[in-house]
Amino acid sequence: MTEKYSKPPITEAVIEVRFSPPLPEKLLRKLIAQIKPRYELMEEQIEFEFQLGTDATPQIKQDFSGARFRSVDASDTVILQKNLLIVSRTPPYTGWTALVERMSAEIGVLRKFAPDRTFSRLGVRYLNRIDIPLIGDGHFTPEPYLTFYPARPVVLSGPAQGYSVAFAGCLVDDYMINVNSGIMPSPLIDHAAILVDVDAYIEGTMDFKTVLERIDGVRGVKNSVFESLITDSARQTFND
Repeated sequence: MTEKYSKPPITEAVIEVRFSPPLPEKLLRKLIAQIKPRYELMEEQIEFEFQLGTDATPQIKQDFSGARFRSVDASDTVILQKNLLIVSRTPPYTGWTALVERMSAEIGVLRKFAPDRTFSRLGVRYLNRIDIPLIGDGHFTPEPYLTFYPARPVVLSGPAQGYSVAFAGCLVDDYMINVNSGIMPSPLIDHAAILVDVDAYIEGTMDFKTVLERIDGVRGVKNSVFESLITDSARQTFND
């Protein structure tokens, strides 16, 4: 569990739900007006579609797709679209309970004004950054910090400048898991950083009550997967 660390490696924590039927524009704008007072910044989202007219003249069609809300420091974000609701947090991470409370508030708005919606997907995604010291001429190796990494032949077994590995659609109990890892910039001098991106989700028909009841379960699986991907050397960097 990432919250047990004194310096959680989280760079972004996300809860996402997808629902149907899609919200018509009038109702979508009504929900946006309800959420707006809780955030200092808001920007509308517009989709652009390019079409060719009968005379082959390009035409641009604009469609209002939703809004993005942000706190002044951009640490808290909400995205509401016709069939999608996302709540996210970037550092400083304030904990799982605070994130769930924010999602519950936004789902409450959806439930009040669009009670006939059902959910088809519930996901929890955490992006984590492991800062590691560079070796020699700006090189590093992920093996001491991860339990998974690209298999390399002996001729390529020395320190590398980068790597990328991904697993998609792994089934763990009733949950689907996607994992991505690779190099990313580190804010620390003479360090590189490893990205460990874990996305856990469930799909199926769910009502409002079921979504709120299952959020903790999705997060629990995400935590278990994350802990299985890292070593004690990585954990030590979260507490130094």
